[in-house]
Amino acid sequence: MSLINDVNDNTYTQKKGELFMKRYITVDSGKSFTKVDIYDEPSNQIISKNIRTKYDEGVFEDTDPGQNTSLIEFDGQIYRVGQGATKEAELKSSKKLPIHKICTMLAVALECSADEVDEVYCGIGIPVKDYEFPEERNSYRDYILPTEPVTVRFKRTGESPIETRTFRFVGRYVYPEGCGALVLPGVMGMGTVAVIDIGHLNVNGTIYNGGDADLTMSFTTTKGCNALVSGLAQKLSAAYSFINKAQTAEVLGRTGKDRCLKPIRSNPQIEESSKTMIDKYLIDYVTALREDCLAAQWSVDYTQFVFIGGTTAIIANEIKEVFGDEVIISEYGAFTNAMGMLALMCGRPDVLGKKIM
Repeated sequence: MSLINDVNDNTYTQKKGELFMKRYITVDSGKSFTKVDIYDEPSNQIISKNIRTKYDEGVFEDTDPGQNTSLIEFDGQIYRVGQGATKEAELKSSKKLPIHKICTMLAVALECSADEVDEVYCGIGIPVKDYEFPEERNSYRDYILPTEPVTVRFKRTGESPIETRTFRFVGRYVYPEGCGALVLPGVMGMGTVAVIDIGHLNVNGTIYNGGDADLTMSFTTTKGCNALVSGLAQKLSAAYSFINKAQTAEVLGRTGKDRCLKPIRSNPQIEESSKTMIDKYLIDYVTALREDCLAAQWSVDYTQFVFIGGTTAIIANEIKEVFGDEVIISEYGAFTNAMGMLALMCGRPDVLGKKIM
């Protein structure tokens, strides 16, 4: 399926006397962070931002909603959104959930003009197995990006004034997660590539032939970073003493000989044995990804692999050990999808019709 023919709706005509600005925004709302990329046409630059994918009920009178936390009123309800909120995204494969819609609305509103009705071209991502079905794509697009004008009130921080933004989605585009790899240096123009996108919850695997997704050979699993960290935390807790997911994630963020348990009371034996356990666990994790590819009938030894997603930086060495040194690992990490969707969207003749990456 060609990404040039992705789902879109570009039907708005400007009303007489209305001021507007054109905005080019892509939103990759993940279970951990919502990644946002904006193309600024005057400067010809791509700007990347993120919002912690957390929310709960809020009030505009709250002057201390938390660090990196905004307040937004949408559909008559006020929410806290960001690091200080308490509700994480549900660990469901589907993204047709209120938290993803609210984070998307906030991400767009933060980029729009105060005194104008902005025209927004917006691209969003959907798991590969959902992208395969047109009704799923249409339903997700219509849920996240409404056709009617949107008015949002928000406070950037607790001390900020209440701001109001009104905007219209004049271009609504849905892309399969993983497609961001297609515009990476060294990948663009390749004949056949196998893309593995490791997110917080999902792992999406897709074969692209000349830029077209072969959805008959795609797969989506829930073996992403959450499963990686949870599984390791359980394994370490069983072998030593309890360690929570946050502490386990911090251990995984280390490199070399420091990627091990370091008890407050120094214990070289635990450090050494836990490092061996962690190293083996990560190799087993990546080996299981390879087995998923084989189960999907991929020609693993004869196809160029591209790995994207924030988790890939943590397991880059293990990926190369299992899949070979020839694999391409995106330097853009968690922003690869948002940046790639932006490049694909802006390259459309009905949007900007030009290359931005």
